[in-house]
Amino acid sequence: MSTADPNSSRDPLRATALTLFIVIAVVLILVQGRAILVPIAIAVVIWYIIVALSQVIARLAVFGRTLPRSWCGAAAIGCVFLAWFMFVELIRQSIAAIQEAAPRYQERLDGLLQQGGDFLGLGAAPSLTQISRDIDLTVVAEYFVSAATPIAFDGIMIFFYVVFLLVQQKYMAPKLGAIVHAPARRQAIEGVIEEIHAEVRKYIGVMSFLALVTGLVTYLVLTLVGIDFPILWSVVIALFSFIPTIGTAFGIILPAALAVLQFGFGGAVAIVLATLGAAQILLNNVAQPALMGRSLNLSPFLVLVTLSIWASIWGIVGAILSVPITVAMAIIFSRFPATRWVGVLLSSEGKAR
Repeated sequence: MSTADPNSSRDPLRATALTLFIVIAVVLILVQGRAILVPIAIAVVIWYIIVALSQVIARLAVFGRTLPRSWCGAAAIGCVFLAWFMFVELIRQSIAAIQEAAPRYQERLDGLLQQGGDFLGLGAAPSLTQISRDIDLTVVAEYFVSAATPIAFDGIMIFFYVVFLLVQQKYMAPKLGAIVHAPARRQAIEGVIEEIHAEVRKYIGVMSFLALVTGLVTYLVLTLVGIDFPILWSVVIALFSFIPTIGTAFGIILPAALAVLQFGFGGAVAIVLATLGAAQILLNNVAQPALMGRSLNLSPFLVLVTLSIWASIWGIVGAILSVPITVAMAIIFSRFPATRWVGVLLSSEGKAR
């Protein structure tokens, strides 16, 4: 007569409890360490962009000759920081221009509020001036000042993170070899890291190209319609295009709202909705799958779920980084038998990597 081993029934329960504990601990670390982890994540993305851009520059021939590797890296760094400087300068100039145009926008918005009140049968709607009387501007100013300080500090830390990543990248492989001595295991880890690098580089490269095209198309449409500050809104929409689904909707709704604010409901709004709606559909449903192929292998539904999760943890930065993070998770989970089911769940067709 055989007796059941009591430890055999405890092992699944123990594994489940340990997994739940690890998940809770990781979430707490991500939430509580947001102030530290978000700048590091941004720095890693910038590092990826610099490395990918330097590889592109290295393939370009100038007078039949390619540039030295060090020059390619320096050119990539210069392009990235020049783009950042131009973006900051654009924001600074746009804020001053928007302040000058604010009275005109306020008058137009008051008219729209009145039309909305009449349409809904609510009578006279309060104007923005009346609404602003109930707002303590001192509290608002203190909020923006308190928010600006950590942003400036984060910008400095991101700069140094990127610098040290670029300096230390050549030592990453030797460090891994010193940590993992078994050749087979080290080769497996290097394969996973290289696959993650390849997928993330491809995703960032394709999305950067599509963001550039989105910004150019948006600029042309906004300029054609006559909407103010087309460069500013085009850059903002291009940045938001990195966010799956929500960024697409934002790229249509924001220009339409700007058209309503300037011209009211009419032909301008119809042109914006028709042209930018068609452009977003083509870019996201035709161009992106053609350029990306089937390499990501992610479930569209779970992409939205992970987008919501990372946005709730890290805000807009988490929303932008949700896809690269999910790709890395899917690759890592699919390499271990105990977590392979997670990789299958994250895949688009039920096939782990």
